[in-house]
Amino acid sequence: MLEFEKITPPYIEPLLGYTSSKDTLQQVKLFFPSLEAAEKYASDHGIQYCVIPSCKESQKELSYQRNFSYDRLEPWTH
Repeated sequence: MLEFEKITPPYIEPLLGYTSSKDTLQQVKLFFPSLEAAEKYASDHGIQYCVIPSCKESQKELSYQRNFSYDRLEPWTH
């Protein structure tokens, strides 16, 4: 995935109080099938980049999901 760095800091919009920014590139995320494809795209378009290795996130088991599990030890109750 290719993400652009923030150029301008966000600010609070005075009328409604929303957090806003004039930097539209921070909304852009480009996905690639491989690291090599992302590096080739960046070098072809003159974009400076640095590679940050991704870490696998462990998925937390949600209690609601466990309620409907087939290998549940006790029957589901309200």
